[in-house]
Amino acid sequence: MSWTPSPSGCRRCHAGRWDTSSPRSATAPNRSRWLQFGAFLPMFRSHGTDTPREPWRFGDVGDVTYDTIIDFIRLRYRLLPYLYTLQGWETHRHYTTMRALAFDFRHDPAVYDIDDQLMIGPALMICPVTKPIYFGPDSTPMADVVPTRPVYLPAGCGWYDFWTGERHSGGQTIEAAAPLERMPIFVRAGSILPLGPIVGHAEQAADAPLEIRVYPGSDGHFDLYRDAGDGYGYERGEYTFTTLGWSDTEGLLTVDARTAAASGLATHLELTPIRVDEHCGLGLNEPAAGTPTVTFQGPPATYHLG
Repeated sequence: MSWTPSPSGCRRCHAGRWDTSSPRSATAPNRSRWLQFGAFLPMFRSHGTDTPREPWRFGDVGDVTYDTIIDFIRLRYRLLPYLYTLQGWETHRHYTTMRALAFDFRHDPAVYDIDDQLMIGPALMICPVTKPIYFGPDSTPMADVVPTRPVYLPAGCGWYDFWTGERHSGGQTIEAAAPLERMPIFVRAGSILPLGPIVGHAEQAADAPLEIRVYPGSDGHFDLYRDAGDGYGYERGEYTFTTLGWSDTEGLLTVDARTAAASGLATHLELTPIRVDEHCGLGLNEPAAGTPTVTFQGPPATYHLG
């Protein structure tokens, strides 16, 4: 497990105690922004001492700050199949989860000095909001600040807005919407993104169907990693990789369990494939009721996504 920053950056202390002189409305946006970033880190924890950390300390149900914190915690759980796979790659393939843009886009000199965007795995580019929009120094309200931030989209591929499904060409800088409830996230065209359901803890609904979002525009593949989820069996080969492949010209998703687990882990999977566009496969949303689910039972299988 990688040791990374924790989403606890809005500490305002005097002599080791929480500074209660600042109104909650002024500190909560900063907290929300830190937690948005933290939701993508390998280690996601609300760490601190003598400082508020619980979501309800930063707003009430219905307040944008509280709802934003809850939504990004839910997004963290939805992303577990993807993020857990990246940790499996780190363990078994020496992969790097948190990636400076130059890792993946060495051909594009424009990315070399970008220090406020990064790739999380091969699919997701996150763009944390690092400059104040709502409150300035000493918790002074800021007026007439447009809630956007510039985002450079690396050249060589297309990019999808994770929240809206809008597609953009690479090699350009755009002004991305960044209201408090949204951190700009972009998905590389050709990506296959596995998502789980919204749950209250990691072991809840472990057998629920996985939503498989496909972002058209290029061929792609993703090796989904699974193990027991606890214990040290993975050190003895008790894990499996299931390759998800996308043929863009044919519109075909292929599923193939290439690595059998030493312990006989079942290759049975329930999958809900989604071809992303501006109407489907957006943000935190789970698949609509009635969306077809397919069953993968081991032999290679192919599914057409119109």
